[in-house]
Amino acid sequence: MQQTRVSQGTDYYYRFIEKFPDISTLAAASEEEVMKVWQGLGYYTRARNLHHTAKTIINEYSGIFPSDYDEILKLKGIGPNTAAAVSSFAFKTNKPVMDGNVVRIVSRLFGVLHSVNSSVGRTIISNYVSQLMNQSSPDMFNQAIMDFGALCCTPSKPGCKHCPFNRVCYAYLHDRIEEFPVRKKKTEMKSRFFNYLDIRSQGFTYIKKRTNNDIWKNLYEYPLIETKSDMLLQDVIASDAWAILFNGIDTDVYGISSEYLHQLTHRRIKARFIRVVVNSQQAWIPVDYTRIKSEDIINYPVSGLMAKYIKEVVSA
Repeated sequence: MQQTRVSQGTDYYYRFIEKFPDISTLAAASEEEVMKVWQGLGYYTRARNLHHTAKTIINEYSGIFPSDYDEILKLKGIGPNTAAAVSSFAFKTNKPVMDGNVVRIVSRLFGVLHSVNSSVGRTIISNYVSQLMNQSSPDMFNQAIMDFGALCCTPSKPGCKHCPFNRVCYAYLHDRIEEFPVRKKKTEMKSRFFNYLDIRSQGFTYIKKRTNNDIWKNLYEYPLIETKSDMLLQDVIASDAWAILFNGIDTDVYGISSEYLHQLTHRRIKARFIRVVVNSQQAWIPVDYTRIKSEDIINYPVSGLMAKYIKEVVSA
């Protein structure tokens, strides 16, 4: 729910726990099964980490989720914030949660001038929260401060006039509410240009799993020609990448999709799908790709961008 509305995520949640009702079921599943159920949510690394951690709990903790904060922190995909939340809510450990709501409240209340996405700023805020925490009810404290940030000390138009802390809040007393929390400048948004090739040959198409440490790792996709700018179709066809992929095989381009835009945290993907027919009676398979029946593409985990194209065009 970090950057997804609850209304959007709820259906995914129910589908996921119906498919994987417990840790052992999740651990026994294949990664492709997990990714397919997760498909469309984004943040695919979290799905892989969740799957990996389920296996770890089965194999190293006899299927029982660890109760110790440091042990929880060892689990893949779990950082200090999540470990604090789990250990305080489930096991009443005195560990403060440092989510965005908490950071915002504390930075305004105490006037923290260091950037909250710097190590110094996070340490200062963590120290303040630790001093404020109710040691006898850490779970109630964490829930209360997060809810307070979500309901009163909101990012914009906070309810300062009715806030019980307005007599001691640095930001309110100095009329600097909008200046907190202090953050470093956001990473510049960059565009990437994807030209997917929806290749058809005797009822088959071709896909490949993304294995590099890049976006959509371990998801499947059509052959991809990524360019540095938005190129004309004839320039893509004339490119070295096109020549290497088809290696002299005769082809016909019979269509090109409209542009698909996909926004990631620091990247803007501009994609289009070029529909190609291979004029060969031989079972041609490009290097590193898998040949599947065209209609079977719906059974593979793919990115939300590619899923949208498949739903609108391939499955229509």
